[in-house]
Amino acid sequence: MDIKQIKTDSDKTTESLNTEEQQLVNEHFKLLVHNAIDFLEKSVNYFENDLKVSIICLCSAFELFLKARIIKIDWKLIFKEQKNATIENFINKEFTSINSDKAKKILRKHDKDSLYLINHKVFEELKDLRNNIIHFFSEETQNEDKDRIIINRYKALYCLDKLLQNQWKEFFKDFDSELTIVTKMLLEHKPYLQIKYDNLQDELKSYETKEKCNVCSFKSSVKTNIYHKLITEFTCKVCETMQFQIKYNCHNCKTDILLKIPFSIKLEPQELNTLICTKCDDEIVADDIHTYLANNQKTIYVTDSDNLDQKWVSCGYCEKEGSCVELEKDYYFCLNCFAFASGISKCQYCNHSFTGKDTLDEENSYVFGCRFCEGYLGNNCHN
Repeated sequence: MDIKQIKTDSDKTTESLNTEEQQLVNEHFKLLVHNAIDFLEKSVNYFENDLKVSIICLCSAFELFLKARIIKIDWKLIFKEQKNATIENFINKEFTSINSDKAKKILRKHDKDSLYLINHKVFEELKDLRNNIIHFFSEETQNEDKDRIIINRYKALYCLDKLLQNQWKEFFKDFDSELTIVTKMLLEHKPYLQIKYDNLQDELKSYETKEKCNVCSFKSSVKTNIYHKLITEFTCKVCETMQFQIKYNCHNCKTDILLKIPFSIKLEPQELNTLICTKCDDEIVADDIHTYLANNQKTIYVTDSDNLDQKWVSCGYCEKEGSCVELEKDYYFCLNCFAFASGISKCQYCNHSFTGKDTLDEENSYVFGCRFCEGYLGNNCHN
């Protein structure tokens, strides 16, 4: 394709420009994905001998996957300065792209199905780990923090794999064979996790209840908190993954059973079709659980007398309006996507509240609004 012709041909129709634009977008998308996979491969190669480089490469790969997903929404969105978002600059690669924080803000608006995984705290922990490694790394700190580094890397890969294999599968399906490297990276942790599991045997014996972890598959998930009558928290002692157990009354046989739900997965009805009642073998889908919890909301509250009239708030992850209840002071549970969140973010323009301290850009919300309003700027532009 002749770049000069694209830049100077003023007679080119909008339709033909869009056709060429789409071709360029696809090429750039492929380039980003190939570079992301290359960084994943480097993360594998350096895993045994240089954890510092391995973590930096993994963070770079994750950021590139975010940008690749955004390009599928609108290529202009990857420009840091929107005033520079022209086809000429895109073709010539003469622009500065957004960082991972900005990328996540964009995806919060345009890719709601992936919000919970994208915002998962493990990626923030990974970014903080990378920053610490870049600025304060030494061989001594690597040895001291090796356990934390490897566990964080494993959980980040697990969440990335969930994104690529589920919510983002349609966008990355042409790279299925190359993306098997994520599975390889997860498996390379197994020997280390096995050693950790073996070393934890004495500690695990002290726990009366142990469940199989949904992430690392070891029987090392122990009860760490009880959220009142229906919800119990479990944490894996090996990979530190949290999941919760819901006491559910089967809609078919009316028997009380226990359902285990990973914290890191936003559930849709079709994703729960393998859950069955242990008593009557009837299938249980997410809608059944949503309905049950909503109908039993009084039993979820900390104390009935204090919380019967509390104001429900919207979920900062799935954005379901009024879907969250306050389990304890400043700690919320969403009845739609089953996400836990600490604190509240409030729109400074319309005062709409969302769970999670970092789920809304409060500082700029008065001007630009939130998911439920257009802010001062939007309303005054209309007027």
